[in-house]
Formats: sequence, C-alpha cells, structure tokens
Amino acid sequence: MGLRFHPLLTHPDSPAPGAGARSCAEEQLVTFYLQSLPPVLRAQESYTFMTDCGKSIRASPSDTRWNLGVLEKFLLWSFIVAMKPLAKITNKDVQNFLDFCSSPPKSWISKLTNRFVKIDSVLKPNPEWHPFHTPLRSDGVRRVINRFFKLYSESIGLVLCSRRHPKTLRENTCRCNEAEHLCAQYLGKFKQKTNGKAGLELGLFLFATAFYLKIPLKECADCLTLDCFDFSDRKNARFKVITPQGSISGEMPEAYIEYFFRWRNISKLPPYPSPDEVNPLFHRRATKYSSAYIPSFDTDGLSPTRLLKLFQEGCIRCRDSSGQVRHGARRASQDNSENQPAPKPP
Repeated sequence: MGLRFHPLLTHPDSPAPGAGARSCAEEQLVTFYLQSLPPVLRAQESYTFMTDCGKSIRASPSDTRWNLGVLEKFLLWSFIVAMKPLAKITNKDVQNFLDFCSSPPKSWISKLTNRFVKIDSVLKPNPEWHPFHTPLRSDGVRRVINRFFKLYSESIGLVLCSRRHPKTLRENTCRCNEAEHLCAQYLGKFKQKTNGKAGLELGLFLFATAFYLKIPLKECADCLTLDCFDFSDRKNARFKVITPQGSISGEMPEAYIEYFFRWRNISKLPPYPSPDEVNPLFHRRATKYSSAYIPSFDTDGLSPTRLLKLFQEGCIRCRDSSGQVRHGARRASQDNSENQPAPKPP
C-alpha cells in the first residue's frame, strides 16, 4: 500500500457553536477512508478500539489527546507499513513501531496540526498533514501501546512490549538484592490492575504462586495440581510438588493463601479444594504461554519474569564456583516454612 495519510482523530466535542457538526463531518470522512482500505486490515474494528480506548482513559484532556495521537500513528503504521490487522500484531511488530516513532521517515513528518481543512467550502482531509511533528520517545509510546493491548487483551490478544536495555546494563549490573522487594511491589500493583479480567487474574495468581512458594514459573505451570496442597490442618496449610529438579515443599505463607482463595473465588469454587480434586492448577494455555499472562509494567526496567528468576536463582555474579546461589532463593530441597496461620476464607 502506498503512502496515503488520512487523519483518524476528529474534532473533540465541545460546547462551542458548530463543534458537534464539525466533528460529525470529520467522522464521516474517516469512515469513508476506513471503508476504502482492504478488508483484511479490519480497519473499522481497529478504529473502534482506538476511540473506545479514549473514552476509557481517565486523564486530563491534553493527556488523553496525546495518547490518542499515539494510537492514531499506530493504526496508520499498521495499515501502511505492517499491513496487518491489530489481531495479527506481535511483540516484534510493536518494537518495530517504537523504533519507527523514535526515527520516523521525513515523509511522515509535517509541522501542520490541522487534520481537516475546507477546500472550496468543502471539508476535506488536509493533504499537507502527516502523522508526526517530531520523533517520539519510546517510553511514553510504549506505555500507551501496552495499556491499549491490555485493555483489549480478550478481543485482540495480549501483546506487551518490555523496555530495551543496553547490553552493558545486563552484563555489569546486579539487581538480585532488589529482586524480592521489586517482586512484591509488582505483585501489589498488578493486583490493582486486573479489574476482574480472567486472563489477568490468572497471571496474578501464577506470579504469586511462583513468588511466594519459590517455584520456578515453568514448574508452577507444568507440575502443580490441586492435590499438591494439603489443607487438612487449616492453620498450617502445606504444599508439596515434584519437579524435574526435585521436590519443593513447605508451609503456605499467609500472603499466598489470600491469592489462592481469591483465584478459587473468581473460578466460582469453594475456598478449600476437596480431596478428590486433582486437576492442574493452571490450564493448558497458561502452561504453554505463562509469560504472556504476566504483563510488564513498573518493574524498574526489568521484566517480571526476569525478576522472578533473579529472586529464585540469582545472577551469574551471585553464584559461587560450584554454581550454587549465595543468597536469594531457597532451592527445591529447602523447606520454605513461614510459621504463620492461614487466613480465614472469604
């Protein structure tokens, strides 16, 4: 598809005389443009997601307009450059878009801000308007795109793009001492962002299980079944799981049991599993794509899955000559008892 810029943002509603009529006329032009695109792009669907996202963003008008401007660029880029509908966009595509925003081609840049103009008294898209005025910093764009995909994860899939870091940072900086605090901080913020969505609630429970029980994420998804949990003594609930690396057992921390009850409640199950429940704790999709259910945000530049690994295994700097971790995680043979009573079920 050749370059064909068409604005997607219309005149914002306001009490000014004629503002409503102007907005309707611009929306009609946008509709004509979307209908002219190849059906495979599902352009109208993408545009609806963009406008609905604007309504859901609770921010100042200027922030909302800037966020929508990012989505406008993203949609035009997906139509013209990627030539994909949003449902086909991958993490790599999003990273390509971030790179595109940081250094857009000159053909995409214009200083003109008016998206629509009257030519011979007829309202038309401004032929001199281009999507970019200046390059955009990737951090701000990443936040908008990640929020957009999390909002519509049930409709178009969960696509998240984590922050890139210089190679020297990964090689020369040890973050193991901060990992436990950052994991707990991430878990608290994640809990506030699920909004009752099943996919995010599953990710929250998966992360909490790996963190509090100190079981590697893959083993949580592959090995845990409901009969791994023993609530026969409800004041001292215990667990034991057999993994390829050995067995992991111990008391269930009080903080974790709250997440356990939370997930059972969301799943419309009684708080305590019955003795004959032997189903896997996580369903097949979570087993295969566990990291896709754990979104990246506010983790001080580290992905949450990386944080878990640092907390449980440490980095290469924190291992002795035999490969054992000097601090941080207690490995599979260790008992991670907390000596705290289990909370009452909700």
